[in-house]
Amino acid sequence: MSETLIPSQRHLFSIPRDLAYFNCAYLAPQLNSASEAAAAAATIKQSPWNVSADDFFAGPEKARGLFADIVGCAAENIALVPAVSYGVAIAGKNLLPGAGQRIVMLAEQFPSNVYSWLALAHERDLVIDFVQKADGRTWSESVLESLDEPAALVALPNVHWTDGSLIDLAPIAKRCHAMGAKLVLDLTQSMGVLRVDIEDLDPDFIFCAAYKWLLCPYGFGFVYVAPRWHNARPLEEAWINRAGSENFAGLVNYRDDYQAGARRFDAGGRGQFQQWPVVIETLRQILEWGVDNIAATVSLTSAKIVAGAARLGLEVPEPHASHLLGIRLSGSPPTDLLGKLRAEGVYLSQRGSRLRIASYLYNDDEDVERLLAALERHL
Repeated sequence: MSETLIPSQRHLFSIPRDLAYFNCAYLAPQLNSASEAAAAAATIKQSPWNVSADDFFAGPEKARGLFADIVGCAAENIALVPAVSYGVAIAGKNLLPGAGQRIVMLAEQFPSNVYSWLALAHERDLVIDFVQKADGRTWSESVLESLDEPAALVALPNVHWTDGSLIDLAPIAKRCHAMGAKLVLDLTQSMGVLRVDIEDLDPDFIFCAAYKWLLCPYGFGFVYVAPRWHNARPLEEAWINRAGSENFAGLVNYRDDYQAGARRFDAGGRGQFQQWPVVIETLRQILEWGVDNIAATVSLTSAKIVAGAARLGLEVPEPHASHLLGIRLSGSPPTDLLGKLRAEGVYLSQRGSRLRIASYLYNDDEDVERLLAALERHL
């Protein structure tokens, strides 16, 4: 099925015309409609007599279903968490390699999908292998070369957070399954703007913070849990995750069984009925746009930036994601580079030696021209 290009959606956000925001990989702006939902929901607790037991469940279940539709899986496979680190801790509690076995990760990988594995390696005497990107090779090729040796667990993103380098997960997943290695993925920098085929990859866990490309408030995240792990141990024993917890009068009757599917892994306190309307409105809009349509549209903006950067003699690593680019900064970057760009209304991030440019549906040709003109003056 062919993608449909989406016209500029700037009118759905409150972004000043003289500001070019290319920093969705850092923090997404909130939709105007989501802000309206937040304002309406802010008063809910003023009248607690109107809050019923159903309100602790209806919002989370709606959000769970919408995210599952975005991912392309059943809602039963989705857990609601506050952060990627929470999801990784769930996986770390259940994926327990034996002493001397190897965990494979990328060099300079985002730390949320690193620290739990470092702690587990210390506890269980495991070997951590941070794969370096070999000269003349892609990240995917470098990881596959590393997997010529046995590994027990592979923890990766599909987009490197520092520069948008794209990791082809399909051959890596195939190699993992062939050797019996567990596969866990942090898709925070792609979920909502780049489709991932879960059925083909068959990962054990996927983690995703929702405040970037899913446009949600900070403090929300999702975890995909493969059905083979639905009976694993949750990180905490929250009351709301037990079977029958909808019946508040029956909470004094303790139960051993859990809510169905991945719900046992939901974080305690997930019943934030004042915030779920915002998450629901945001996920609904992403589904209305369509992930493939978002990717196709944003890739055109990125292509214009890549072409402009090349004219300026700036290098953008290939292959890169459709929505996230990294410009290599040779030598020491100019003093206060980001401050100088902000003074001209251009918002980016710097990660290591890369200048990171993240495009979304609110960026247009005027933004691209402002960005390239600022880069020409200051790089």
